[in-house]
Amino acid sequence: KYSQSARLAEYLSIGRPIVVTRTGDAASWFPGNYAGWCEPNDAASMFDAMLLQKRKKECVPFPSTLLWEKLGGQSFSFIEHIRSRAL
Repeated sequence: KYSQSARLAEYLSIGRPIVVTRTGDAASWFPGNYAGWCEPNDAASMFDAMLLQKRKKECVPFPSTLLWEKLGGQSFSFIEHIRSRAL
């Protein structure tokens, strides 16, 4: 499984345009043509993405996979799986 910064989820939850690299599972949260994509460790790419975001102000909806209902269901399924293997 991939993981992502909790900070990224916080920014998405308040509907802010952000700049992000293609790390973790960000590619599943943002469309390929998202205005805020930048390359890791590339200041020029980040600057370009920031300028584009300033102009477009593109926001992405909060991923449904991070809603409490979804996360709770996944946790419950995982616990049930572990419990059934222990019996």
